[in-house]
Amino acid sequence: MRTCMRPQLCLQFQSDLRTYSSSKVKRPSRFDSKKKTMSLDDFLQRSRTIALYRNIVRGCRKIPDPTTKKEMLKFAKEEFQRNSEVTDPVRSTDSGGIGDES
Repeated sequence: MRTCMRPQLCLQFQSDLRTYSSSKVKRPSRFDSKKKTMSLDDFLQRSRTIALYRNIVRGCRKIPDPTTKKEMLKFAKEEFQRNSEVTDPVRSTDSGGIGDES
């Protein structure tokens, strides 16, 4: 065991360390949030949407031209961001959901 060259400093450090480690800091609960709990249908729709986005990104990786690849990824990202507030499952799964100007 090492001895401390400055005993006063070591004692102060140990005291601070004990205070820090023993202090009860209340962490915010993830269940206390004011957000509405997602329904099962919403959860399933969200997972399908994420899967669709991942498939699009994977498909874009196969595009040989880097400019076209970058353009397609940008387009997909912008469309998903533009439609991020859509809550109607029919509109989000409809073929006209992405790319429509309605």
